[in-house]
Amino acid sequence: MKSLLCCIGIFFIALGIQGCAAPYYGLTGEEWNSLSEDEQAAVKAEYRDILALQEGQKRRKLHDARTQSIVDYGINGQKSGQ
Repeated sequence: MKSLLCCIGIFFIALGIQGCAAPYYGLTGEEWNSLSEDEQAAVKAEYRDILALQEGQKRRKLHDARTQSIVDYGINGQKSGQ
């Protein structure tokens, strides 16, 4: 029980630290501040594109897993206990 409370405490401390971190889109604060507004906008747009690609990959993975489960069900039939 003590270790569980310790883990929960560490989790909330890490969460708090992450919440206070300024987003620099993979750059250091100094690098981010040295960019012009147009360059910062370009970095933000690239970051949004990367997030969109990651979301698309996640959706494709879920779709593929669902498709495979349908194929498995067609081949193997319903498993006992379901």
